Amino acid sequence: QFYRARLRSSLADVSLHDTDKQKATIQTQVTSLQRHLDAWARIQELYMPVVCQLWHRSSNASRKSQELKPEDFNLWLPSHLPANTPVDHKL
Repeated sequence: QFYRARLRSSLADVSLHDTDKQKATIQTQVTSLQRHLDAWARIQELYMPVVCQLWHRSSNASRKSQELKPEDFNLWLPSHLPANTPVDHKL
């Protein structure tokens, strides 16, 4: 959440004529956030395999309308899963 908020803040601060330094900072933040999301996804695949199906459904739907942005990535936390999603509550 911290990385996502920081990136959104940086994107909001960018003017129409942003500098090379601003562009580099934003790209660094996007890359960092994407690495954290990739790590989260790998760990979540081990403990919540059903989430892979949800990711594919949501990414296919969002790719049709627009490019998937890391700051808009759905984390699929257990509390945000659809009610009928099977989850091992022992984890």
